[in-house]
Amino acid sequence: MLDLIALQQRSGFADLAGSEGQGSIRITDRLLNQFIATAMQGTQALREVQVRTLGGDRLQARVVLAKPSFLPPFTIGIAIERQPELPAAPVLVAKLHGAGGLMRLAGAATTFLNVLPPGTRMEGDRVFVDIAALLQQRGFGFVLQHADELRVHTEEGALRVAFRARLR
Repeated sequence: MLDLIALQQRSGFADLAGSEGQGSIRITDRLLNQFIATAMQGTQALREVQVRTLGGDRLQARVVLAKPSFLPPFTIGIAIERQPELPAAPVLVAKLHGAGGLMRLAGAATTFLNVLPPGTRMEGDRVFVDIAALLQQRGFGFVLQHADELRVHTEEGALRVAFRARLR
């Protein structure tokens, strides 16, 4: 079956053209934090990041810096501000809140410390997540050419990724 799917992928899903689907994937905090821990491997600036999803497209991140080690953990609020617009702008935008004056320095610090994964950038108190770049890095760049809509929402304890797609 996997060989047939790979063959279809190579042909641009020619034998499935016209198929449509929609769905949502629910990602618990536990799985989300496992993703984050994997993405952080090799990052020397952060010791730990733990995310907790809240309702209303909000999250909280507890961050522990590796250096200076005497700094206590701090919590940052995250609010999803803008959803990706496919295909033109596949970028999710989130706004960071809290941690006092830290947010003013966060943009420059993340660039200097090389903390954010490729495909993610920070400007001031906003984080821009390029969905296309992240998928491309993992070998799934072809997925977005079939996607019509992508939405990321939160609920207490989980992130929900909703999508609508069709094979052209």
